[in-house]
Amino acid sequence: MTRSRLTVSSGTGPLEVRTFVRLLSAALAQEVTRADVVLEHTVVHGPHEAPASVALIFAGNQAVLQEVVGTHALIMPSAHRGKRARKRWYVGVTCEEESVPARATLALSDVVLETCRSGGAGGQHVNRTESAVRVTHRPSGISIRIESERSQHRNKARALEILEHSLLREQQRQLADTKSARRLRSIQVERGRPVMTWRSNGHVLFRAEER
Repeated sequence: MTRSRLTVSSGTGPLEVRTFVRLLSAALAQEVTRADVVLEHTVVHGPHEAPASVALIFAGNQAVLQEVVGTHALIMPSAHRGKRARKRWYVGVTCEEESVPARATLALSDVVLETCRSGGAGGQHVNRTESAVRVTHRPSGISIRIESERSQHRNKARALEILEHSLLREQQRQLADTKSARRLRSIQVERGRPVMTWRSNGHVLFRAEER
């Protein structure tokens, strides 16, 4: 099955843009999964409330994902700046085929494990047992949350495997001499002509038309 990595990146944007990254990645996860794709897991780079980038790994029809690729704009005044501050914030969304990298060395002493209840449809175990798992790699700040397996043990094993792959990707990114789509912090967000424009109530995003 084809797997694709949909990356939502703030580029070098400020706090407001990083907050937009968090909100947009959640909105796109809901919007895209209504089509013929399945969200397998997410990779967060940076603090959960204001990440530099979020990668959503989907399995299924990549053509659906291409519809959201490009610049996204958020129309919302900043709560941290004066009334004259700009009210439009931009993030970039890219999509590429997800490859299967080799394994990286992972010290379990650097990993924080958290369990939580899984959500969504799936049977009586959902929201009744803490089968979902989040693993966080403290040195890099990368965290993985997964709930696709029915048991906590399997989710933990899968999350650790994905974390190893993500660490290897980050190592390769840091060693690269040229810019690429995987160098998330160097993505240049093109302002103007966004593929989608959004508004926010402070908690979630909703689609909006430019005025």
